Amino acid sequence: MIVDKQTKGYQQQSHRPAENWLNDEEYFLVPDGTELADQIIEHYPYFDFVIEDGELVGITPTERPPDPPPPPTLEEIRAALEILTGGKDDELD
Repeated sequence: MIVDKQTKGYQQQSHRPAENWLNDEEYFLVPDGTELADQIIEHYPYFDFVIEDGELVGITPTERPPDPPPPPTLEEIRAALEILTGGKDDELD
């Protein structure tokens, strides 16, 4: 797995589990299947890098934004349309 140092985005290639195939210094190399790789996948993009001597040694999870509210149900949409139209749309039934 490679992890972009700026965006925290990661890429994996099953045939290159522990190789920086881009040969780009802008990516950290994190071997697939490691605890660190699993943590990155679990918390992406809500984490900060823990870097020691220029190497990525861990992450610190950060707060996730709240989940969005669920979409309205069909019944709620129908009720809202009935209020807006005064109940004049017979095609709703």
